[in-house]
Amino acid sequence: MREIYKYLDKKIITRINSIFAISLLTVLLETLSIVSIFPIMKTLFEPNFINEKIVFIDLSLTHHETILYLLIIVIIIFFVKNILIFIFSLLTSKFINFAVIDLTSKYFERYLTLDYIEFIKFNSNYYVRNVIENINTFFGVYFKCIVTLFTEIILVIILLTILFKVDFKSTLYFLSIFTVSGFILYLIFKKKLTNYGSNINEFYTKKLIDLNHAFTSFKDINLTNSNNFFVRTFVGNLRNIALISYKVDAINSLPRLVLEVMGISVILIFIYINFTISNGSNDYFATLTLFALSGFRMLPSANRILSSINRLKFSGPAIKILEDEINRFKNYAVKENLENNQSINISFKNQISIKNLSFSYDNSKFVLKNLNLNLDKGTTNIIFGASGCGKSTFINILLGFLKPNSGEILSDNNNIFLNLSSWRSNLAFVPQEINLGDEKLISNIAYGVNENDIDQDKIYKILDILNMRSFVESLPEKLNTKIGEKGYKISGGQRQRIALARCLYRETKIIVLDEATSSLDRETEEKIFKNIKENYNNITIIFVTHRNSLVKFADKVFNFNENGNLIDKKND
Repeated sequence: MREIYKYLDKKIITRINSIFAISLLTVLLETLSIVSIFPIMKTLFEPNFINEKIVFIDLSLTHHETILYLLIIVIIIFFVKNILIFIFSLLTSKFINFAVIDLTSKYFERYLTLDYIEFIKFNSNYYVRNVIENINTFFGVYFKCIVTLFTEIILVIILLTILFKVDFKSTLYFLSIFTVSGFILYLIFKKKLTNYGSNINEFYTKKLIDLNHAFTSFKDINLTNSNNFFVRTFVGNLRNIALISYKVDAINSLPRLVLEVMGISVILIFIYINFTISNGSNDYFATLTLFALSGFRMLPSANRILSSINRLKFSGPAIKILEDEINRFKNYAVKENLENNQSINISFKNQISIKNLSFSYDNSKFVLKNLNLNLDKGTTNIIFGASGCGKSTFINILLGFLKPNSGEILSDNNNIFLNLSSWRSNLAFVPQEINLGDEKLISNIAYGVNENDIDQDKIYKILDILNMRSFVESLPEKLNTKIGEKGYKISGGQRQRIALARCLYRETKIIVLDEATSSLDRETEEKIFKNIKENYNNITIIFVTHRNSLVKFADKVFNFNENGNLIDKKND
């Protein structure tokens, strides 16, 4: 927990600390409300009790007036206590919810800035689970249990201290019985809860994987009539989660039942024995009342303490994952700082030089080997090659997502890997798989730009270049039309043109296209490419494709063989 705690914003940490201060005040109010009953019971049987204790003020009250005023004071104490506890609960809820926002945003930000190879070490659903499930578990379960333990333990200590002063021997018996019982229950379920916590984390990830897989494979599932298979798999995983959940709930509810029976029995036996010994003395009745009230208040406290300990064990594996991720962020940040020099500006004014570039995924078979080529500013460069020859790998290296085993990529004689952020500011990229959001068309084109800052005139100019204006004008809400998740409401060709529009809107110096026009017919493809060349004659285009129709627009054509070697290079 300490690592996660330190990872929070300082303002949030201050608020978290205030929760403990609030909890302490709540404990004092709870204790005061219980102890306040004692003088009333004492005064009922000893009319001069208050006058004897408060000698510095002449109260001059009758017995009935004293009882009445004491009752009013107790009512006020309980009234004020409950109002303050309500306010404290609101503040605690507010602080915790904002802490969730802070930690969630930090994890989300760090995941988005990971190196590509570092990022793909885990399934994307692993990250979703951490950001949504585990962070909520940390604050909603783990942290609340810590606060509960802090509060209830202090309350029990204060009440026990009072009871020890009233009757040391009886309190010692009372404490011993509950401590031994609680410890036995903890030992019985300790290992099971840790195992359940580890297993349920895996099942949560599997649940997200199943959902994501099913919803993104909607067509395939229905075409192959695999609905029942996917439903069975999903429900089977939910059943595993349910089995663990009900077992954990049973373990958490058991201490309350056991302690309640034991507690009531011990309290009643204690009252009976002491009442018998005291021969019905009025003086001892107040003490019995105090023990009874304290006992009944400590029973839920004992249950909350044991339940919190159980929940801490159960949620421990999830918290361990979050702590491991923080260490991962730190290690990556150190590595990133060593590799990247933010003071170096990677510009592109003349040429990109690829020198002796080699790459292998597993350090055995090289996908690219001793690659050498130059890409000049303002030129159109087309890359051909069979599937699996390394074209997409080369693009990923050029974009900085993969790092070569040897060799280098220079932009105006600066190694691009010295400052990837600066290098990427020169680039725009259209991948084979287009990722469009379920939002307005205008937001999909002006990607990552606030809607109020979007230049619509520039967008319409780009739409004309891509022959898309008539299509957009035909939409029900034109640029404000929502195009569905991943652009499912429009055709593949339109999706690719929207991705091209997004690319052109950024006005970068280099455009990298990976099979970016594969869904367009030849005539449309050529017309669009011609328009781009005429309107952006100073832009450098790197185009990976299988089609030969665009060769006439190329300044350079590169061919790669299946071994990742450049076998042909020609100028048009």
